[in-house]
Amino acid sequence: MNALSKAQKFSEPAGVQSEIIVVDSGRDRTFEKARKYTSKTFKFSLKGVSKARNFGAIKAQGDVLVFEDADAIVPESILNDIAETFADSNVAGAVSYVLPRSREVLSASEKLFFELDAFFIRKITRYSGAFLRFYTRGDVIVARKENFLKVGGFDEKLNCMEITDLLEKLAKSGQIKVLNVPVFESSRRIKRYGLVKTYLIWWRNFLSFFVLKKPFSATWEPVR
Repeated sequence: MNALSKAQKFSEPAGVQSEIIVVDSGRDRTFEKARKYTSKTFKFSLKGVSKARNFGAIKAQGDVLVFEDADAIVPESILNDIAETFADSNVAGAVSYVLPRSREVLSASEKLFFELDAFFIRKITRYSGAFLRFYTRGDVIVARKENFLKVGGFDEKLNCMEITDLLEKLAKSGQIKVLNVPVFESSRRIKRYGLVKTYLIWWRNFLSFFVLKKPFSATWEPVR
């Protein structure tokens, strides 16, 4: 939240107007902490990340929606980058590539994982947007509000593979871009499960989603 607030202040000289909206359905102190940064903080009683995100989208006044995971850390320049990306009216959505907050806590194989993941998102997807069908990260996902509403937003029946589903729908109404700046994550899921299990969980859900039209998992298991 603090990083996003800094990004908001950083972008103001460039004329980028933004607002922070927090939709909290948890039982921790997120709601109280968030109120230090924004008055648009909402308690949400319904279960499901897709429902919560759609609720936040309705409350938003801007033309571009930026969805950020609670444990993601954004760089100061991200809002400027988003504004430049969406200056092209053909762009319907954008995704970020992800780097670890701290490389020191990672093993050599885990560092390689992040390097290959970032290479895939930054380089390969630029040659063919079709590869973004395999994108499922929710650290930061951006959508033009007009396109988002037109495709029905996040499918509220999905709380796993909902990012991939949204990107597939947005791609039918415009271009999907990759942001130029990274987003940083805690790496806690990889540290908890290890690389092999993490990959197995991802690919099991990918295959189920694309073959059976529904993910294998009902939701991503929370990792605290």
